[in-house]
Amino acid sequence: MDKIVINGKLAGLNEYISAINDNRYIGNKLKQDVTTMCALAFRAQCRKKFEKISVIFKWFEPDKRRDKDNIASAKKFIFDGMQKAGVIDNDNWAHIKGFSDEFYIDKLNPRVEVLVYEE
Repeated sequence: MDKIVINGKLAGLNEYISAINDNRYIGNKLKQDVTTMCALAFRAQCRKKFEKISVIFKWFEPDKRRDKDNIASAKKFIFDGMQKAGVIDNDNWAHIKGFSDEFYIDKLNPRVEVLVYEE
């Protein structure tokens, strides 16, 4: 099991949709920026490539303002960041066996802990 920590609060689905509605280029920039942030975390903390994985996402939010499904939608950015970092070849069925989400409150240290298990 490898544990990668992505510090901060990632953009959720509502923020992404709002950005796209404002301007599709702004929405694309938000997606690219968050994906790059995730890729950098994986490059710095994970030194291997996985073939087939299961993932547990531990979402640490500063409060309960955002709905859990909105928060967890950021896993798209994380999987794309894993691809960009070269940790996985693709985020399709052949490489991702499954995933689960857990939610916590940490007012002082919002983050996502990504626990990666090789299958």
